[in-house]
Amino acid sequence: MKKEKTIIIILCALLSLQIKTLSASENLKYKKITDIVPFSNLYKDTDKNKTLRNKEYKSFIRLMYNFAKSKNHPFPEAVAVQAGYESRYGVSELARKANNTFGVKVRRDRNGNSIIKSYRIKTKEEKKDGTEYYIYDDFRYYSNLEENWDGYIKVINRSRYVKQGIRTAKNNKEYITALKKGGYATEDAYIHHIMRNINKFKKEGLFS
Repeated sequence: MKKEKTIIIILCALLSLQIKTLSASENLKYKKITDIVPFSNLYKDTDKNKTLRNKEYKSFIRLMYNFAKSKNHPFPEAVAVQAGYESRYGVSELARKANNTFGVKVRRDRNGNSIIKSYRIKTKEEKKDGTEYYIYDDFRYYSNLEENWDGYIKVINRSRYVKQGIRTAKNNKEYITALKKGGYATEDAYIHHIMRNINKFKKEGLFS
């Protein structure tokens, strides 16, 4: 009898652990960005533009890291930092209004029309000579983090990224380099910024 009780207790403990592990990723995927980055986390920087910031930015990185890990992405550190960099840790207009943390743009049909729901914003681009300029462009609108993730995965599996080695990358830098070479970002220092933040957060123990 005691043996049976012990077995039941162990099974219950294991089941509880499994439920907690699943809930961390399963519950998160149906959340909106405003659910995981509430208004109370926001503050305005002291810079001249009074840029909106997330005081709990490390929590955002940790959440995105665990989410990418739960999806079995080979480079969850790179994905988490990329999401943070693209969305200013969940406080950008695109992230909060369209649940788009990766800066995924809309693909158009032959007539130049968008065939899916989009969100139009002013965005900064960079020429090859480093000159910055702004344009209005249409980005993907997502209902929640799961759609946001699916959209990102579809993008990185496009042929232009595959040709640059996205599927054969062996580390974070090779992964981000493949994205940059494939045209994911126009910013010249994109790889440098992403890698710098990966190393920074790694030293701070966010990926352990």
